[in-house]
Amino acid sequence: MNLILIFFLEEPSAKAMLEIFLPKILPDNVERRYHVFEGKQDLEKQIGKKLQNYQPSPQVQKFIIIRDQDSDDCIKVKKNLTNIAIKAKKQDTLVIN
Repeated sequence: MNLILIFFLEEPSAKAMLEIFLPKILPDNVERRYHVFEGKQDLEKQIGKKLQNYQPSPQVQKFIIIRDQDSDDCIKVKKNLTNIAIKAKKQDTLVIN
C-alpha cells in the first residue's frame, strides 16, 4: 500500500521548502503532491472544492493544509480550515498554521 501526502499551501515558498526538506525525512515510496494557492484568501476560498475533488483511492491519501498564521488568531484560523475540511468529507485533514 502506497502513501500519498497531499499538501495545500498558501504560497510557492512553502512548496520550495517542502521539496527540499521532505525527501530528507520521508522514504522514497511516499508520494508527495502540492497544490499552491495565491495567498491565504485564495487558499481559504478554494480549499473545500480542492479537497472534495479527491475521490477515495486504493492508496492511502493524507491531506495537509499549511497556512501562515501572520497576525490572525491561530485558533480561529485552524478551526475555520478544519471545518472546511469536515464539510468536504476529509475530516482527518491535518491543519498546520
